Amino acid sequence: MTKPLQFALALTAALACAPAVSAQARQGPPKPAFDRIAADLGLSESAVSACFPKMERGGGQRPERPDLSAVESCLKRANPALGSDEIRAALERNKPEGAPRR
Repeated sequence: MTKPLQFALALTAALACAPAVSAQARQGPPKPAFDRIAADLGLSESAVSACFPKMERGGGQRPERPDLSAVESCLKRANPALGSDEIRAALERNKPEGAPRR
């Protein structure tokens, strides 16, 4: 492959990805699917969302990930019958798009 062709292909690939990256940067971090997590755990959506910290971008910095042990404890307070495995499975099934999977 010639150098100009390689450059053109690399530039095309970079430009194709740019809108998705800049759209995500404008929107902030992906939001958890509170409605689906609530349905899986038999809780209200407001009870689930109250257990997650408010994730906002500030000053160009990446927001911190939520402390999942704190989220789990909060969800257990909302329904003491919930087990840790059940909560972890619901959170894993309903991770936001683009979030790393375990």
